[in-house]
Amino acid sequence: MKHRRTVLAPVLAALAAGALVAPSSAATAQPSTPGSRAAAFGCPEGFVCLWEHANGKGKVYRFQWGATDLDDLGFDNTASSWSNNRRKEKAWCLYPEAHYRGTPLRLGSGKSGNFAAARDDWASSVGPC
Repeated sequence: MKHRRTVLAPVLAALAAGALVAPSSAATAQPSTPGSRAAAFGCPEGFVCLWEHANGKGKVYRFQWGATDLDDLGFDNTASSWSNNRRKEKAWCLYPEAHYRGTPLRLGSGKSGNFAAARDDWASSVGPC
């Protein structure tokens, strides 16, 4: 019972902050359309996902409402790849500072990718532009 409580506590904290933490086990697939590209890293429809490693590998955070401070999730300056599988917003933005401050990086709807070296492990907040 103690093990179950230890595992659930971080998940419940992440849900309260607007994100879900789970290991990524999806294989990278070659997309045929922009809509399928977002799913290439295994990001569910309706979410923006950030991974700790390139090519959608490692710990993943799935966002529906954004996060004003990724440090609250233990994921500040950690993201190396991304996927925007939201349909309602055209783009989401990553910010170099908490609370949506600094010059944003736009993540186009229906797309996925790895961050260039200058933006790898760079983001501190994420949300709709």
